[in-house]
Amino acid sequence: MCGRYTLAHTTEEIIERFAIDGVFDEDDILMPDRRRGADEPHGPFVFLEPNYNIAPTTFVPVVRAQTTDGGQYVRGIERMRWGLIPFWNKNLEITKLKPLINSRVETLAEKAEKSGRFTRHRCLIPADGFYEWQVEGKKKRPLAIGLPSRSLFAMAGIWDEWSSPDGSMIRSCSIITVPNNQFLHGVYHRMPAILEPGQEAQWIDIELEDSAAILQLLHPYNHEMDMYEVSTLVNSVANNSSALITPIAIGADADAPPLKTTRRDEPIDPDAPVQMKLL
Repeated sequence: MCGRYTLAHTTEEIIERFAIDGVFDEDDILMPDRRRGADEPHGPFVFLEPNYNIAPTTFVPVVRAQTTDGGQYVRGIERMRWGLIPFWNKNLEITKLKPLINSRVETLAEKAEKSGRFTRHRCLIPADGFYEWQVEGKKKRPLAIGLPSRSLFAMAGIWDEWSSPDGSMIRSCSIITVPNNQFLHGVYHRMPAILEPGQEAQWIDIELEDSAAILQLLHPYNHEMDMYEVSTLVNSVANNSSALITPIAIGADADAPPLKTTRRDEPIDPDAPVQMKLL
């Protein structure tokens, strides 16, 4: 499960890393970002605030692709509600819905056999880390997990749009999860589907409709990762600052000032079997 994550890089870094051309509006029209050399000076200006504690039901930036009327392939960014609301949902009080924040790859494979909708509505969910809680007796130790140097990466996601009776429309997304890798063994049995950079274009390629080829992109991430303990301040969604990703010493009071990292750099054997442990 991925229930909290971070995206603290600058707007410029995110735009550059994911080759974003502009902003999608409600009508799927791409409005070029002024920062990318758009001709229209009144075009939208992408601005993303650093977020160290992204929680379900908030609106998060996602990246998806579209083909314009002129046949041009473009990548755009837009905000979607984290917690998928399927288009067929009949519950008008979405605040009472249990948010579908994660979608298991196994379930997605089953749905792909019946309907191609969820394999067509694919997106990248940018992040630079996520949290998991390791259970030790009655205690839960919060851990910050990501790539070395907190590099940007893309989690595979799906999205949909839901229309209410009054005509308003909400686009929402869900993070796809896969079985954990060796690195997360003993922490949790699932992890977000982190795409390799070379796979990101395929994942959002709207021309790719072969569900088998699409699902092959979803597997445990078997490259170097970092993990260290952080303060229990992350437990509250009201807290949102860089202090949440600052390492603390092993065994220290989780509410004490941060001290040092517990970074792990062991290489992962890509051929080793995935080990699963239910906590």
